[in-house]
Amino acid sequence: MVHNRESQDETSSTNSSQIVGWLVVIAAVVSVFAMMNHPTGHGHGALNVIVHGSMLTVLFVWMLGYASMSLHLGMQKPLVLGGLIAYFLGSLAHMMAATTNGFVAPAMVAHGGNLVGHDILILCWEFNQKLAMLGVYGTGMAFVLFSIHLLLSVGWSKHLLGALGLLAGIAPVGILIANGSAMNVHTALIVYSFHAMWTILIGITLIRARCRINT
Repeated sequence: MVHNRESQDETSSTNSSQIVGWLVVIAAVVSVFAMMNHPTGHGHGALNVIVHGSMLTVLFVWMLGYASMSLHLGMQKPLVLGGLIAYFLGSLAHMMAATTNGFVAPAMVAHGGNLVGHDILILCWEFNQKLAMLGVYGTGMAFVLFSIHLLLSVGWSKHLLGALGLLAGIAPVGILIANGSAMNVHTALIVYSFHAMWTILIGITLIRARCRINT
Protein backbone atom coordinates (compact mmCIF):
# COMPACT_ATOMS: atom_id res chain seq x y z
CA MET A 1 0.00 0.00 0.00
CA VAL A 2 2.83 2.35 0.92
CA HIS A 3 4.68 1.38 -2.25
CA ASN A 4 1.64 2.19 -4.38
CA ARG A 5 1.25 5.57 -2.70
CA GLU A 6 4.92 6.39 -3.29
CA SER A 7 4.56 5.30 -6.91
CA GLN A 8 1.51 7.55 -7.33
CA ASP A 9 3.34 10.48 -5.74
CA GLU A 10 6.32 9.93 -8.06
CA THR A 11 4.03 9.78 -11.11
CA SER A 12 2.21 12.92 -10.00
CA SER A 13 5.54 14.74 -9.52
CA THR A 14 6.71 13.69 -12.97
CA ASN A 15 3.45 14.81 -14.59
CA SER A 16 3.67 18.17 -12.81
CA SER A 17 7.24 18.64 -14.04
CA GLN A 18 6.16 17.89 -17.59
CA ILE A 19 3.35 20.44 -17.41
CA VAL A 20 5.71 23.07 -16.03
CA GLY A 21 8.24 22.15 -18.73
CA TRP A 22 5.73 22.77 -21.51
CA LEU A 23 4.70 26.08 -19.96
CA VAL A 24 8.35 27.13 -19.76
CA VAL A 25 8.99 26.28 -23.42
CA ILE A 26 5.87 28.12 -24.58
CA ALA A 27 6.79 31.13 -22.45
CA ALA A 28 10.29 31.18 -23.96
CA VAL A 29 8.86 31.32 -27.49
CA VAL A 30 6.44 34.07 -26.41
CA SER A 31 9.32 36.09 -24.94
CA VAL A 32 11.17 36.20 -28.26
CA PHE A 33 8.05 37.24 -30.19
CA ALA A 34 7.25 39.87 -27.55
CA MET A 35 10.73 41.40 -27.76
CA MET A 36 10.60 41.37 -31.56
CA ASN A 37 7.48 43.55 -31.33
CA HIS A 38 8.69 45.71 -28.44
CA PRO A 39 7.53 49.30 -29.03
CA THR A 40 9.84 52.30 -28.70
CA GLY A 41 8.83 55.40 -26.79
CA HIS A 42 5.94 55.67 -24.34
CA GLY A 43 3.07 55.42 -26.77
CA HIS A 44 1.66 52.51 -28.77
CA GLY A 45 -1.21 51.92 -26.30
CA ALA A 46 -2.45 48.35 -26.56
CA LEU A 47 0.78 47.01 -28.08
CA ASN A 48 2.77 48.39 -25.17
CA VAL A 49 0.45 46.71 -22.65
CA ILE A 50 0.47 43.40 -24.54
CA VAL A 51 4.26 43.26 -24.88
CA HIS A 52 5.11 44.21 -21.29
CA GLY A 53 2.21 42.21 -19.85
CA SER A 54 3.42 39.19 -21.81
CA MET A 55 6.96 39.61 -20.51
CA LEU A 56 5.75 39.84 -16.91
CA THR A 57 3.80 36.61 -17.42
CA VAL A 58 6.82 34.97 -19.06
CA LEU A 59 9.02 35.88 -16.11
CA PHE A 60 6.53 34.39 -13.67
CA VAL A 61 6.37 31.12 -15.63
CA TRP A 62 10.16 30.99 -15.87
CA MET A 63 10.45 31.47 -12.11
CA LEU A 64 8.12 28.51 -11.69
CA GLY A 65 10.24 26.50 -14.11
CA TYR A 66 13.55 27.24 -12.39
CA ALA A 67 12.01 26.53 -8.99
CA SER A 68 10.84 23.16 -10.32
CA MET A 69 14.27 22.45 -11.76
CA SER A 70 15.88 23.37 -8.43
CA LEU A 71 13.67 20.90 -6.61
CA HIS A 72 14.80 18.16 -8.99
CA LEU A 73 18.47 19.11 -8.69
CA GLY A 74 18.30 19.29 -4.91
CA MET A 75 17.30 22.56 -3.28
CA GLN A 76 19.55 21.85 -0.29
CA LYS A 77 22.70 22.04 -2.44
CA PRO A 78 24.46 25.44 -2.14
CA LEU A 79 25.01 26.01 -5.88
CA VAL A 80 21.38 25.18 -6.68
CA LEU A 81 19.95 27.28 -3.85
CA GLY A 82 22.27 30.16 -4.70
CA GLY A 83 21.29 29.91 -8.35
CA LEU A 84 17.59 30.01 -7.52
CA ILE A 85 17.98 33.03 -5.22
CA ALA A 86 20.01 34.87 -7.87
CA TYR A 87 17.42 34.00 -10.51
CA PHE A 88 14.53 35.25 -8.38
CA LEU A 89 16.36 38.52 -7.67
CA GLY A 90 17.20 38.95 -11.35
CA SER A 91 13.61 38.23 -12.35
CA LEU A 92 12.30 40.71 -9.80
CA ALA A 93 14.57 43.38 -11.29
CA HIS A 94 13.34 42.51 -14.80
CA MET A 95 9.73 42.73 -13.60
CA MET A 96 10.32 46.15 -12.04
CA ALA A 97 12.03 47.34 -15.23
CA ALA A 98 9.12 46.14 -17.38
CA THR A 99 6.61 47.76 -15.02
CA THR A 100 8.48 51.07 -15.06
CA ASN A 101 8.91 51.30 -18.82
CA GLY A 102 5.71 49.54 -19.81
CA PHE A 103 3.18 50.94 -17.38
CA VAL A 104 4.46 53.68 -15.06
CA ALA A 105 6.02 56.01 -17.65
CA PRO A 106 3.14 55.69 -20.19
CA ALA A 107 0.60 56.27 -17.40
CA MET A 108 2.42 59.44 -16.33
CA VAL A 109 2.38 60.71 -19.91
CA ALA A 110 -1.30 59.82 -20.30
CA HIS A 111 -2.35 61.56 -17.08
CA GLY A 112 0.00 64.51 -17.21
CA GLY A 113 0.22 65.16 -20.91
CA ASN A 114 2.63 68.01 -21.55
CA LEU A 115 2.81 68.70 -17.81
CA VAL A 116 5.17 65.77 -17.26
CA GLY A 117 8.68 67.15 -17.31
CA HIS A 118 11.40 65.64 -19.46
CA ASP A 119 13.49 65.09 -16.34
CA ILE A 120 10.78 62.81 -14.89
CA LEU A 121 10.78 60.66 -18.02
CA ILE A 122 14.58 60.53 -17.92
CA LEU A 123 14.33 59.34 -14.31
CA CYS A 124 11.91 56.57 -15.37
CA TRP A 125 14.27 55.60 -18.19
CA GLU A 126 17.26 55.44 -15.86
CA PHE A 127 15.29 53.27 -13.41
CA ASN A 128 14.38 50.98 -16.30
CA GLN A 129 17.96 50.75 -17.52
CA LYS A 130 19.53 50.06 -14.14
CA LEU A 131 16.88 47.51 -13.19
CA ALA A 132 17.23 45.75 -16.54
CA MET A 133 21.01 45.71 -16.12
CA LEU A 134 20.63 44.26 -12.61
CA GLY A 135 18.26 41.66 -14.05
CA VAL A 136 20.82 40.57 -16.64
CA TYR A 137 23.57 40.30 -14.02
CA GLY A 138 21.32 38.40 -11.61
CA THR A 139 20.13 35.98 -14.28
CA GLY A 140 23.69 35.53 -15.51
CA MET A 141 24.89 34.69 -12.02
CA ALA A 142 22.02 32.21 -11.62
CA PHE A 143 22.83 30.45 -14.89
CA VAL A 144 26.50 30.21 -13.94
CA LEU A 145 25.73 28.70 -10.53
CA PHE A 146 23.24 26.21 -11.98
CA SER A 147 25.72 25.33 -14.71
CA ILE A 148 28.61 24.72 -12.33
CA HIS A 149 26.40 22.31 -10.41
CA LEU A 150 25.52 20.50 -13.64
CA LEU A 151 29.15 20.36 -14.75
CA LEU A 152 30.11 18.81 -11.42
CA SER A 153 27.38 16.18 -11.80
CA VAL A 154 27.71 12.84 -13.56
CA GLY A 155 26.56 12.43 -17.16
CA TRP A 156 27.41 13.98 -20.52
CA SER A 157 23.90 15.42 -20.97
CA LYS A 158 24.26 17.41 -17.74
CA HIS A 159 27.71 18.57 -18.81
CA LEU A 160 26.35 19.74 -22.16
CA LEU A 161 23.45 21.51 -20.46
CA GLY A 162 25.89 23.12 -18.03
CA ALA A 163 28.20 24.30 -20.81
CA LEU A 164 25.31 25.90 -22.69
CA GLY A 165 24.13 27.44 -19.43
CA LEU A 166 27.52 29.11 -18.97
CA LEU A 167 27.21 30.56 -22.47
CA ALA A 168 23.66 31.77 -21.82
CA GLY A 169 24.72 33.36 -18.55
CA ILE A 170 28.02 34.97 -19.51
CA ALA A 171 27.36 36.07 -23.13
CA PRO A 172 24.49 38.49 -22.31
CA VAL A 173 26.59 40.15 -19.60
CA GLY A 174 29.45 40.55 -22.06
CA ILE A 175 27.11 41.97 -24.71
CA LEU A 176 25.66 44.44 -22.21
CA ILE A 177 29.11 45.61 -21.12
CA ALA A 178 30.25 45.93 -24.75
CA ASN A 179 27.19 48.06 -25.45
CA GLY A 180 28.08 50.45 -22.65
CA SER A 181 25.44 48.94 -20.33
CA ALA A 182 22.71 50.42 -22.55
CA MET A 183 19.72 48.08 -22.62
CA ASN A 184 18.04 49.25 -25.82
CA VAL A 185 15.46 47.16 -27.66
CA HIS A 186 18.02 45.55 -30.00
CA THR A 187 20.34 44.59 -27.14
CA ALA A 188 17.41 43.32 -25.05
CA LEU A 189 16.28 41.07 -27.92
CA ILE A 190 19.72 39.47 -28.12
CA VAL A 191 20.05 39.13 -24.34
CA TYR A 192 16.60 37.62 -23.83
CA SER A 193 17.13 35.29 -26.79
CA PHE A 194 20.12 33.80 -24.96
CA HIS A 195 18.01 33.46 -21.83
CA ALA A 196 15.17 31.89 -23.81
CA MET A 197 17.56 29.43 -25.47
CA TRP A 198 18.74 27.89 -22.22
CA THR A 199 15.30 28.12 -20.63
CA ILE A 200 13.88 26.07 -23.50
CA LEU A 201 16.50 23.40 -22.75
CA ILE A 202 15.47 23.48 -19.08
CA GLY A 203 11.85 23.10 -20.12
CA ILE A 204 12.70 20.13 -22.32
CA THR A 205 14.64 18.59 -19.44
CA LEU A 206 11.59 18.94 -17.19
CA ILE A 207 9.33 17.45 -19.88
CA ARG A 208 11.63 14.43 -20.20
CA ALA A 209 12.08 14.04 -16.43
CA ARG A 210 11.23 10.55 -15.23
CA CYS A 211 12.08 11.02 -11.58
CA ARG A 212 14.95 13.30 -10.66
CA ILE A 213 17.49 15.10 -12.79
CA ASN A 214 20.24 14.35 -10.30
CA THR A 215 19.72 10.58 -10.13
